[in-house]
Amino acid sequence: MIKIAAIRFSFILCFSTLLNGFCYAQNADVQQLLQEKLVNFKSFQAQFTQIVVDIDKTVLQQANGMLYLQQPNKLRWELFPPNENTLIADGDTLWNLDPFLEQAVAYSQKAQIENNPLILLTDPKSSDWKNYQVTVENKKFVITPVGSANLGIVQLVLMFDNNEQLVSLETKDSQGQVSSLVFTKIKQNVTLAGSHFSFSLPTGWELDDQRAP
Repeated sequence: MIKIAAIRFSFILCFSTLLNGFCYAQNADVQQLLQEKLVNFKSFQAQFTQIVVDIDKTVLQQANGMLYLQQPNKLRWELFPPNENTLIADGDTLWNLDPFLEQAVAYSQKAQIENNPLILLTDPKSSDWKNYQVTVENKKFVITPVGSANLGIVQLVLMFDNNEQLVSLETKDSQGQVSSLVFTKIKQNVTLAGSHFSFSLPTGWELDDQRAP
């Protein structure tokens, strides 16, 4: 699904300890710029085309789906058949839904931010931003976790057009798999139905509750 890899840009800027102070200041400025963009990013709805490749650039999956984001802290990621799968972040719980298996897995949303920085897009003022570094490469914002503890997504890349719309997104995981999304039929800052971000376990489904007691 959504996953990631490592930082090169900061090493280029910080090639010696003499430049460290400049590097940290510039990274902080870039992160502030991105967060300011996202403050005005109240909601987002778009269709997407996804291509997932492995470290050798072999295509593992091609899919289509819908993405919904709403501040604060709400997200819905939906893959259409035949790859049907849905992620719902309702503000407290991250739900991973598999209709084929009729199974729902529930995770603590706050804990899952470590593995999926995409959730940060729903809360640009979150204190969890301190755990990530933001740089710019070729007009793209590159978000990477600070340190090596992250075992999920290790790089998130965002690209905006001249109208400040999010037009593409790329993630890389710790195994080198890259997931690229291109958005179409974009609607930004519109009212989204609350039902996009809620979930009730259907009759007959199995619940795997991974939330801490």
